[in-house]
Amino acid sequence: MITTNALPTASGEGRRITLWTLSGLVALAELFDKVGLGQWLRHFTGALEVAAGIGLLISRFALYAAVLLGIVMASGIIAYSRKAVNANQQRSRR
Repeated sequence: MITTNALPTASGEGRRITLWTLSGLVALAELFDKVGLGQWLRHFTGALEVAAGIGLLISRFALYAAVLLGIVMASGIIAYSRKAVNANQQRSRR
């Protein structure tokens, strides 16, 4: 097992994004509506990000938390890009 005394410094950007996801920001609410996913998923995503953020601080769970964050981010990219492709196809049909 690898141990270290130094903790990584947090830039604060991840905390801001998670707080935006959990808050009632109109832009994010509209984004989840445009993608076609319910608002429940916005809250679930925010909860996963908070849980994984806490997990990153606990060395025993850091690897699992990092994998969870990777899955959440990859899922978001896929959902958003699929919606963008569908929107472009609908525009080209007009």
